[in-house]
Amino acid sequence: MFKKVYIFCIALILVGCSMGNKVSDVYLEETDPGEAAKALQPKYIDESKYEGDELGIVKALNLYMKALYEKDYDALNALMPKDNEKITSKLSKYFISFDRLDFTVKPDPTPPEDVKPVVVEFKTKIYDHKEEMEEDKQLFLFRLEDGLWKLVAIADWW
Repeated sequence: MFKKVYIFCIALILVGCSMGNKVSDVYLEETDPGEAAKALQPKYIDESKYEGDELGIVKALNLYMKALYEKDYDALNALMPKDNEKITSKLSKYFISFDRLDFTVKPDPTPPEDVKPVVVEFKTKIYDHKEEMEEDKQLFLFRLEDGLWKLVAIADWW
């Protein structure tokens, strides 16, 4: 009996070892790493399609997108009104594109008279995650300060 158990164990070990040598047929598509990096760079809004206050806000949105992408806290804080608290914490995501802007939105409650609302549909990417992207839309509120449009707030409702 002991001999049969011994032979069975050796056979089991040999079968297990031989199965470990098999290579699975996995085909990986080779991609150019530069191509993937380009795909996740921000796509800025075409400023030639806007004029007046809308152009100023589009320029501010493009600067905001660039500052987040580059993790440039100084540029990001320059887009905020003087009375806002400065951004110093680690950024978790950046915008890939602003796909649609709606300057006709009438938020409720109504913002102050000097604040211009715009709904922005966008795509974002979370830093350090290869494939993780999100699509969403939010209300951005801007105020003209010293001749430049400053980002006052971002809200999920309107």
